This record gives sequence, structure tokens and C-alpha cells, in this order.
Amino acid sequence: MYPDDNTTIASFTGKILMQNLNGSFINGYKVKEGIITAQYVKKNQNNAITSKDIIIDKVTFTDYDVVIVKNYYHNPLNSVNFMSLYTGFADTGSEGNSYGMNWDYGNGGGGGSVIHLDEVIIDNSFKNNPCLKGIYDKLGGSSTFQNHLKEFDGDFSLVNLKLSLGLDPKYPNATAITYEPINSLIEIKFNPNKLNTPPLDIARTFMHEMIHAEMYRKLLTLSNKKEIPWSPEFIEGIRNDEKEIAYYYTMYRYEIPLGGSPSEPQHEYMAQLSRDLIIQTMKQFDNTQSNDVYNALAWIGLMGGGEPNELIGLPPQPTAAWSATPQAERIRKLDIYRNFIKNNPKCQ
Repeated sequence: MYPDDNTTIASFTGKILMQNLNGSFINGYKVKEGIITAQYVKKNQNNAITSKDIIIDKVTFTDYDVVIVKNYYHNPLNSVNFMSLYTGFADTGSEGNSYGMNWDYGNGGGGGSVIHLDEVIIDNSFKNNPCLKGIYDKLGGSSTFQNHLKEFDGDFSLVNLKLSLGLDPKYPNATAITYEPINSLIEIKFNPNKLNTPPLDIARTFMHEMIHAEMYRKLLTLSNKKEIPWSPEFIEGIRNDEKEIAYYYTMYRYEIPLGGSPSEPQHEYMAQLSRDLIIQTMKQFDNTQSNDVYNALAWIGLMGGGEPNELIGLPPQPTAAWSATPQAERIRKLDIYRNFIKNNPKCQ
């Protein structure tokens, strides 16, 4: 057992690392306040890197190949206390996101190297912001959000996801931005100037941006490249695999019909097909609001480009789905949203 500083008997925080009498790794867990947050397990033998010592937090396991982390932070396998720490635990939970474990391979002759096995890279700018980190942790209770997050599982996905906080001068008014993948990395960056809003509104933003990231992940995976090779031919080539995505990119970017106008394909897609996912996530995050509030919030970011006109509720470049919403209903949803923002405590 390797307790962290300030751990207590009633609420153990630290690592449980098990090895046999020969010093070989058997099993291991990371524990936070009595909850198993991660399990250290042996990677598939077919992918093993042999003849290496593994050092986990300065503890060496000889003749062991590779360990990976399966994280159960949001859906813990078991709650443990000091007296039950050596009880065996079954590997039965569903995988969630990894929190920054690095594996240092020593004994290699030319200095060690570091392998990052995280499925989600959490930048310090994000991790050190109590508002964002608190909402992200609470979203662990949302199965809808977690199901999307698991698509970036490092064991099965070739695409990595990074969460960060910072201002992009190109988009100073954006609440958050999901960048197109570069070298197989998709980054979601939150605007620090847009966190003065209720936590539920930020939870909505999380799911909104996660849907963007998931679409980019699908496109990148189908391309078999590290960046998306944008072209009409590429989009046509994915039609059998991702019919809806191909349709919206064709309709609003590459083959705009007569009388139509260019628009943001992903927002057009989401306005038509993804609002229920956003609503589900918000209800799982905070179930105290009315359906009218959830429905109004789900539209934010999906109305189109620019600020909505006060009289008709349409922005300069509306999405097709928002344009098709009756004017009275547009005005009503905007009023509900504004009243919600005005009358609820801000995240920061």
C-alpha cells in the first residue's frame, strides 16, 4: 500500500500494488477517498513490449510487460476502507476516462521514454479551473455523455481527445471550440470569459462540443489518416458508413442546391438530429428544471450564425431547423433561455 499525503484510515487515498514473492506484478488499484478510481492491468500479450522493467510511481515490477489503466472513477467498482483494501475486486465496470497516468520504462540503456495511454488528455488549464473540472466530474453521472467519451478509449480508438481552457482570438465570442483533428488529436477549448453562466448551461456546452468531436472522430477514422482529407470525393466515399454526416456536408458545403446557401454542416446536423442527446445529458446532470428549460437550452449554438433578431428570433445565418421553428416559438425559447441565465447562480 502506498498512501498519499493526508490519507486517513476511514478514507484511504493512494495506491494498492500487489506482487508475488518473486517481485512480479499481480494486480493494482488506485484509490481516492475509499473509491477505486483505476485498476492497473496487464496489456494483451500480443502487444507486449518484452524485457523491460516497469516503474509505477518509483515502484519497479520486473519481467512485466505493459500495464494500462482502466478507470472507474465515475462508476466505481467498489467502495473500500482501510480494513478491506486487500480484498479482491472483479473487473466488471464500464470504462470511463483516464486521468493522466504516465508509464516510465527504465533499464533501457539510453534513458527512459514515456508512453501516454490516456484516452482523454486534460490540460492543466482545464484541470485547475474548479468550474470546468467540477462540471466534467459531475458529468460522470451522465450515461449519455460517458458513452460519447468512451469512443475515445485509448485501447480501441486511434483518435485522442484533449480538453483545455483558453481564449482563441479568432473566436472571442465562442463559448467553446472543437478544433478539427491535427495529428489524430481533437481539442475542445473552453473560453474563460464565458464561464459566468449557470453550470447546466456549461454542461450543455460540454455535450454540444462532444458531438462535434465525435463527428470529427468518425470522419478521421474513415479516412485512415491523421487529418481529415476534405473533398467532395471523400465525403461521397463515406456515404455508406455515415449517411447522415455525408448528407449534411454535401447539402451545406459541397453541393449546395439551387436557392440554398452555405452553412455549418455540423450545426445543421445537430439542430436536426442531436438536440435530444443534449437534453438527455442536461437532465442526467441536473433533473430539477422544466422540459421547457431543457428544450430552450438545447437550441443554444444551433440557431445559426450571429445574434438572433429580437423581433423575429432569427440570426443572420439561421440553420434550417431553427428557421422552420414558428416565430412565436423561437421568441418563447429565447425568453426562457435568457430568464434561466438571469435567475440562476453562475459557475464562476
